[in-house]
Amino acid sequence: MLQHILSSRVVLASLIFCVLIVGSSLFYHWHIRRTTDAELAQSEALLQQRENQNETYTTQDTVDTGAIDFEHAATLMETDETDGSSSDDAAPIDLSDAFLPDDFLSEEEQVFKDTPASPFGYGPYPEVPFDYFGEPIWVREPYILSDFPDEARRNIELIDRVLVKLWQQGDRGIVGGSTYDGKVYPHYDDVVYVRWKETELPDGSVLSSFSQIGGYKGPELTSEAFRTGNIPTNLEVIDIDDAGFDPYQFLNLRDNGY
Repeated sequence: MLQHILSSRVVLASLIFCVLIVGSSLFYHWHIRRTTDAELAQSEALLQQRENQNETYTTQDTVDTGAIDFEHAATLMETDETDGSSSDDAAPIDLSDAFLPDDFLSEEEQVFKDTPASPFGYGPYPEVPFDYFGEPIWVREPYILSDFPDEARRNIELIDRVLVKLWQQGDRGIVGGSTYDGKVYPHYDDVVYVRWKETELPDGSVLSSFSQIGGYKGPELTSEAFRTGNIPTNLEVIDIDDAGFDPYQFLNLRDNGY
């Protein structure tokens, strides 16, 4: 019976058709799978290649902001704007101090720097009134005081600073000044500063004498003149301990220890 069935052309054709259908399906499935695997492998290769390129660009394009100069920074900012990046999305950058030189000074600091100042740390010299009676040390020719020791120049500067301030306050009788025991004494034609000294004599009596300090230019004063009252009536005699200005307090200066 089997031979009879196989000998039938219709049955044989049906079997061959079924075999072709099954074979074609298997071949199509194998082809689709192979094509899909090939595309996936190609996609993974492209993705890996792009990742490698991104890593290379990241490594090569890193900017060392510690060594950047102004021209380079401007070029980078122009490039970012050309690429279409939005400035609204970027974080604000303060470039006010980024590219200032180490020796940069503001306008006020430059004026202060250019103002003549004391070599002894007393700050800028005060402005001299146009009607001032003399020339302070900071407006004299440098060679005039070039041979003076620093201590003498410091004392002269303190005297001049005190006298200029007194003149600015309205004291127009000043004719000079001196320093004694750390204080500054303005000189006047009608004022004399004296330091009294008492000396005990062998007989037990006490002799009062004085040393004269001041701007008085009249006849020489002696202890005898004081004892007899023979002194100019317009002359003001002041004990030196009761007068004078502490320059640091009067000028609000700090003693720098020179």
